[in-house]
Amino acid sequence: MGKNLAFDMEGRPKMQIFVSFNDFASSMEFDDSEFKQFNQLLNHILFGLHSDNLIEGQFQYGQKEHMVKLFPAATSGGIVCQPSAHGAELFLSAFGMADRHLDEIFTVDFPEFPTGLPKGFLAAVPTMN
Repeated sequence: MGKNLAFDMEGRPKMQIFVSFNDFASSMEFDDSEFKQFNQLLNHILFGLHSDNLIEGQFQYGQKEHMVKLFPAATSGGIVCQPSAHGAELFLSAFGMADRHLDEIFTVDFPEFPTGLPKGFLAAVPTMN
C-alpha cells in the first residue's frame, strides 16, 4: 500500500518480494509432519501457483548462496516471487470484489481477512525500490 504501483507489465516486477523460508513456514503453520516434507511441499506449492498463473513465471527459491545472486540483501534461504494479474483477480474475487480494478488490492479500504487466517508474510521485503 502507498506505493501507487499499477498492476501492469511495468508495475508488477516492482512488486517482487523476498520471503525467507522461516517466514514462509511460519505463515503456512506447518505441523511436524508437514515440516519434514518442507522441500516437497515447497515444490508443490510454488509450481502449482505458477501452473495456475497465480504467480509470475520468474519465481526462484533456494539457499542463501543462490538467493544473494538474485537479491543481494537476502540473509537466508528463501523465495523470490511476484504476483500475476490472474492471481490478483482471484484474490479480489475471493473478497467479493471481482468487479474492481486490480490496483484496488492496495487500497486502504480493502476488507479485513477473516479471523484466524494468517496475515501473510510478516518479514517479506521488496527486492526492488
